[in-house]
Amino acid sequence: MKIIVPELCKKLTALTKKQKEALDKTYSTNEKMIRLISDILNVAQIEEGKYISELHSSNIESVIKSALEGAKEMADKKNVKIEIKTEGKIPGLMIDEGKIKIALSIVLENATEYTAPGGKITIYLESKWKEIQIKVEDTGYGIPKQEQEKVFSKFFRGSNVVKIDTEGTGLGLFIAKNIIESHGGKIWFESEENKGTAFYITLPSKS
Repeated sequence: MKIIVPELCKKLTALTKKQKEALDKTYSTNEKMIRLISDILNVAQIEEGKYISELHSSNIESVIKSALEGAKEMADKKNVKIEIKTEGKIPGLMIDEGKIKIALSIVLENATEYTAPGGKITIYLESKWKEIQIKVEDTGYGIPKQEQEKVFSKFFRGSNVVKIDTEGTGLGLFIAKNIIESHGGKIWFESEENKGTAFYITLPSKS
């Protein structure tokens, strides 16, 4: 019986540069397709009024840290610093934790994607009267003033970021807004083109 030594196995299974590039491109395409399908399914559930299902007592700080996982890899590659600043004691919330994580992930990943390399994202968390407020502030490209009223519409993408990133469904913030409002909360933003954006999210604290 012929025996192939480990070194030879490595040579036989090693990928060429072109093969690796093709695999990376296929992986990226698959990820984008998965996200598109996920976004479409989320929108369908929202429009059917079947989106928010299970409310449980949750720690919002833990949810934020979990939501950050998707943005962290991108931030590391772009050398974008992410910092969380918590003010005072944060009360528990009655939320659909999985859905709130989706909403926060959308806001955080947008902030990371549309912040230039070397930029910064700061997450402020504080408790106010009967609610908690999350502020996600970035040093990114900002949203053109004439387009700001469309931000939470389906399929909206800023004309300035489309030039930088041609991919994207334009459904993310529509989904995030519906999730937050379904919890009795609010989401809004302040933005100036080429100077950055700050998204604000409020959620009612647990009574």
